[in-house]
Amino acid sequence: MKRFILIYAGLSVLLLSGLQANPLIAHYLSELLLDQEDSYAWRLEMTQQWTLEDGQYLTSLSGQGVITGYTVVGNFAVITNDNLESQLSINPDGDILQLHDPTGAVMDEIRFGRVEQPYILAPIKEMSISLHDEVVNETQTYFRYFDASPTIGESNDGINGTGALNGLVYDETGIPLAGVEVLAYFIAQGQYFSEVEDVTAEDGSFIFESYARLDSLRFFKDGYEEEIRRQQIWPDSTVELETVFMKKLSAIEKNLSSDLPLREYRLYTNYPNPFNASTVIGYYLPYSDLVEVTIYDVQGKKIETLYSGYQEHGQHLLSWNAAYLSSGIYIYQLQTSSAVLQKKCLLIK
Repeated sequence: MKRFILIYAGLSVLLLSGLQANPLIAHYLSELLLDQEDSYAWRLEMTQQWTLEDGQYLTSLSGQGVITGYTVVGNFAVITNDNLESQLSINPDGDILQLHDPTGAVMDEIRFGRVEQPYILAPIKEMSISLHDEVVNETQTYFRYFDASPTIGESNDGINGTGALNGLVYDETGIPLAGVEVLAYFIAQGQYFSEVEDVTAEDGSFIFESYARLDSLRFFKDGYEEEIRRQQIWPDSTVELETVFMKKLSAIEKNLSSDLPLREYRLYTNYPNPFNASTVIGYYLPYSDLVEVTIYDVQGKKIETLYSGYQEHGQHLLSWNAAYLSSGIYIYQLQTSSAVLQKKCLLIK
């Protein structure tokens, strides 16, 4: 992949893209309980924002089924295969469950397992995939997590849905590093959250508790090269992270590091914009990562995947030929293991 090196006179095209909403509308699929022995014996709890319309349907990677009704459990609507026009199989080892409106547009989805950059891994027996949704300090946070005590028919909670993570941080010679900041961050439906979870002790150890979700961990200490790890946290258990070794920066590397771009993902404004037929999309990866660049229409329907795979850190560009599409506004999205960024572009013919 070519490095993204484009200079446009008089134009400021290298603009940071803010984290915006995913084209999918969230908050309809509340909790999914799978059966490890029978892929047809699942139960899906819907949120109270959901209402059934004629023609709505569910899809998995193996098929689809039109929703004909639901069962009320507690204060929630619950869907099973008995409520579908045709039987739907959901693979407990990994799948993409999507809710569609009558036109085919995706309304919400749950991704799990090792399929298309999942937000969480596949659950184990008797664990459900739940939606955490609350407002803290006027900021809404939501993500999928594992619940070891499924609450089908009741509001989701964090009881039996949290776990702990601990580990050790050493320098490259094997000496414990104290004072290393351990930052946990995750991505959920286009929102990015992070906070310093812990600082390593004198023996290099750290520990923190979290919802049972897939976290990315950043280890930072002044004078050392940052390290990134990803780890699934499991409920009612403590996960031991493999020992992290941090390389000390030389004096030259320290000086160079001050000139490096911020450790954040960037999605640049496409050029030209507006465009006729073709345009160039550029983005920056602070770390080597799994990458997917996708085009959507304004209704959230996927139009085309420009790239899907692993890429080295740095700046990249992709060319998009939209000659086969009609004029209008389109959304291009950069999705990685820890960020989802979007921008709009205008096709004029």
